[in-house]
Amino acid sequence: MSKCEIMKENQIKVEQKKLDSLSETTKKESKILFGVVMKFILLYMVLLMFDVLLDGLVAIFDLAIELVHILIEIMELLLEEGLEKFFHTKHHQSEMIIINVALIITFIIFYYSIKALPHLIVVMEKQLIRRLRANWQSSLLHWQSYSMKLKLKLIVAYLLGIFGLTLLLG
Repeated sequence: MSKCEIMKENQIKVEQKKLDSLSETTKKESKILFGVVMKFILLYMVLLMFDVLLDGLVAIFDLAIELVHILIEIMELLLEEGLEKFFHTKHHQSEMIIINVALIITFIIFYYSIKALPHLIVVMEKQLIRRLRANWQSSLLHWQSYSMKLKLKLIVAYLLGIFGLTLLLG
C-alpha cells in the first residue's frame, strides 16, 4: 500500500467518525424536541379532559374515604365486642368509652401536629428551595450545552406550544 492509499483510508475513517458523532447529536436533539412536544401534548390532553380526570379523582377519593370508613366501623365493632366481653359493660357504655378514647387520641395527635407544624414548614421550604435551585442549575447547564440550532428549535417549539395553549384556553 502506498502512502496515498493509507492517507485516503485514514481520511475516510475520520470522516466516518465525524458522521457518526453528527448522527448521535441529531438523535439527541430529536429526543429533546420529542420530549418537549410530548409534554405539550400531555398538557393539551389534561386540559381537554379536565372534567373527566377531575370526576375520576373525586371517585377515587370517595372510594378511599368509604374504605377507611368501613375499616373504622370494623375496628369499632371489634373494640365494642372486646370491651363488652372483658369488662362486662353494656353496649352504650362501650360506645362511650370508645368515643372518649378516640377523642383523647385525636386531640393529642392534633396538639402535636400543630406544635410540629412550624418545624415541618421550615424543613419543607428548605427542601423545596434546594430542589428548585438544583433543577434551575441543571436546566441552565443543559441549555448552555445545546447548540444554537437546537436552541432556536426549542424556542420555536415552546412558542408554538404556548400559542396552542392560548388558543385552547381562549
